[in-house]
Amino acid sequence: KFNLVIIDSHKLGPAYSIYKAFDLIPKEVGTYISYCDIIWQWDKEFHLHENIDAGIFCHYGFHPHLVNNNFSAFCKPSSKNINKLSEIREKKSYTNDWMKEPLSIGLFYINDFEKLRIPLDEMISSNKKVANEFFPSLLFNYLLKKNIEVDLIPVESFVHYGAPLQFNDINFWADY
Repeated sequence: KFNLVIIDSHKLGPAYSIYKAFDLIPKEVGTYISYCDIIWQWDKEFHLHENIDAGIFCHYGFHPHLVNNNFSAFCKPSSKNINKLSEIREKKSYTNDWMKEPLSIGLFYINDFEKLRIPLDEMISSNKKVANEFFPSLLFNYLLKKNIEVDLIPVESFVHYGAPLQFNDINFWADY
């Protein structure tokens, strides 16, 4: 079942869209947050184990979108468990070897959408923007501060259609 929520147009980013629509989104149920300009392949059934509180879907290794720059969201795994998030950063990698860092593909999971209320309020009220936008990825740093574990969930492949250069990447690398 899909429920279309319409909000006023703005240029403040996808987390601001979630903020504006928050009261109209069901709570106490597992929810996926996805950018509309991606496709992905995941080798699991499309549901998560009940014990996962939150998750960020990540690509590992070479990806054509990363050849030219590291202007993406990168995840830093926990030193205690590489399948758990330690921190996520938008528009910048943690190292100069970003092809080896987990790349957030723009697909997220939260087992109870209500858990995002305070992080969204804090992000917006403190004006925590990156490149003049609010990003949902950064909400997961707030969750970590509340001792909510965030899983890093691997995907086999993904494509981002967000910019003309990314579409060119797809066409150039399609035969590989």
